Amino acid sequence: QTVTYPFEPKSTRFLVAGQFWPIRLSSGRYCCGRVMRLYPDVPQWKSRGFLAGLMDWSDVEPPTSQTIDGPQTCAQGFVTIKTIQETGSAITGMRDLALDGIEPDLFITFSGREAVCMLTDGYHHIRRATDDERGRLSAFAGWTCDHIKRLAEKHYAHEAASYEGS
Repeated sequence: QTVTYPFEPKSTRFLVAGQFWPIRLSSGRYCCGRVMRLYPDVPQWKSRGFLAGLMDWSDVEPPTSQTIDGPQTCAQGFVTIKTIQETGSAITGMRDLALDGIEPDLFITFSGREAVCMLTDGYHHIRRATDDERGRLSAFAGWTCDHIKRLAEKHYAHEAASYEGS
């Protein structure tokens, strides 16, 4: 199925890794949310959940595939489709993550009765985490619908101050 932008997703059915949506900050500037990975093999997440990224990018205009050329993500977390609906309302475009060398972050998570610490790239377990990885990587966590916007407000607070002062 061909997707026409912008579109307001009701499920993950037409989401593809690399799609993005604008997140309007309280300063009036925009930042960018990104679809990082879908979880089609996990029944409870198949239609609603995905790994999202907050791009290390902001501007006075909404993101386009040209303007987000280059920046990496500054944070990633598991979200539901409501995140797009509540922080931007619509997917406005697509830029292949590979063009900028962007991949899902590595996380640690605890699995099983023995609480084995695993290295993951989102939901997918890669292997047992090393002591070093347990010490430096973040735990794989779910974000509330507005968490990505709150992270962006905090991350771009310095830009908002200089933008308001100009």
